[in-house]
Amino acid sequence: MGTHLPQYSNQRLHFNAAHVEGRTGIGFGYAYMLNDENNAGLTFSMGFAGSETAARASFGFEFGGDRPMKIDMAHLAPAAAPDGVQLSDAEYDELMMAQVSKEELEEIAEQSEYRYAQQQNQIESLKADHEDKDAEIERLKREAARLRAEQKKQEELDAARRAAALKAISKDKEGS
Repeated sequence: MGTHLPQYSNQRLHFNAAHVEGRTGIGFGYAYMLNDENNAGLTFSMGFAGSETAARASFGFEFGGDRPMKIDMAHLAPAAAPDGVQLSDAEYDELMMAQVSKEELEEIAEQSEYRYAQQQNQIESLKADHEDKDAEIERLKREAARLRAEQKKQEELDAARRAAALKAISKDKEGS
């Protein structure tokens, strides 16, 4: 038995067959979407193997993203031109565009604008993140330069102390 919620329509029908260790079974499943906005659906499946029968029914949801849109483009194809009539590319494009309804074009434009706005938001977020990282890199460079200067001063101070200590040791040896 196997039933999956519909992905591209409101209904789905499954037929399954299996042969395992000398036993053959068949099954079918049916799923129906109750509400496209919430992606809720009912499923029913039944299987038979020998004298055994099993049935299952469930209520479920699809989630994690929008259901893919089924695009029916059959109405967009222009009627065939009469024999011997040739259309230029521009005429063909014009004919195709004339068959697309204003509502369809507005919906496509709205979806495109929405996707564009989402991409712009993502770009702005990435730019801000990049600027934050650039500022952190500059801060770390300044800190590294400051630490190098401190280290150089400490090395000069240590060298002067060693020289003074050697000079003092030399004087002690000369005086003894």
